[in-house]
Amino acid sequence: MILSGKELKHISELETDVCIIGGGPAAISMALSLSNTKHRVVLLTGGSWKQTHFTKDLNKGIIVPVGSHEPLELSRRRQFGGGSAVWAGRCVPFNEIDFIQRHWVEGSGWPIPYSEIANYYEKASGICGIGRPIFSGLSLGERSEIIPGFDDFNFNSNELERWSAPINFAVGYKHELEKAGNVRVLLDTHCLCLNMEDSENIKNVRARVGDKDIFINGKYFVLATGGIENARLLLASANGYFPKGIGNQNDNVGRYYMTHITGSYAKIDLKERGKVLFDFDKDTDGTFYRRRWSIPE
Repeated sequence: MILSGKELKHISELETDVCIIGGGPAAISMALSLSNTKHRVVLLTGGSWKQTHFTKDLNKGIIVPVGSHEPLELSRRRQFGGGSAVWAGRCVPFNEIDFIQRHWVEGSGWPIPYSEIANYYEKASGICGIGRPIFSGLSLGERSEIIPGFDDFNFNSNELERWSAPINFAVGYKHELEKAGNVRVLLDTHCLCLNMEDSENIKNVRARVGDKDIFINGKYFVLATGGIENARLLLASANGYFPKGIGNQNDNVGRYYMTHITGSYAKIDLKERGKVLFDFDKDTDGTFYRRRWSIPE
């Protein structure tokens, strides 16, 4: 069931088992995984089917230092479907080194191993529509360099990007969410804060629908609003138990946000541009992939 803000104007409180905050790929994937189960699910989406000037402004923020990040409202979308509304379909996996503690990187090391994430690549690939979770040209039984003879210990062009036909998750999975009897998607419902029941448990979410507040009481709460909005929401939920924000006892919330690294590593002047293998190839299942350079770990 998908409900608009107008359909919620007479509701002040809702009960659910699982409250998912967010409307993008992560939130929708979670809702799909719980659809047609015994659990009651509410999905809170801070926007409707299309982004408006109002919802776009809610994504704005201050960039410090200036120029170190694209404008926060540029590539994110506060609407049903989230960033998938502008996503080109490109998928690449994590690297194992991302999860390892390294003495030269302060604060490095994840509390989970790479293998735990990798176990879900096949399922995620299906949801994203990118075909088989194969990200190496060698696994396809071929070896083609982007520039013939260029690969060495500094560059490797065997890694692959996989591409879906661009999919807006809200549109692509609309029918499944509508027919799931245990899932309610609430559009135009902007989460304001999480309210604590005690020092360990969340009691409810306070959200704004139009000019009124609505409270969603639940047993479990899932934050799936992205790296920036998750941190904003936790910090905005400061209370007597967590005066600096939920989970922010050590002042770490939002500290390890990462975006795409930008900059020039090298410039290459090609004499025979026609031999450069930069275009897309098609896998046996019809999905597309493209080679990319990587710097060996």
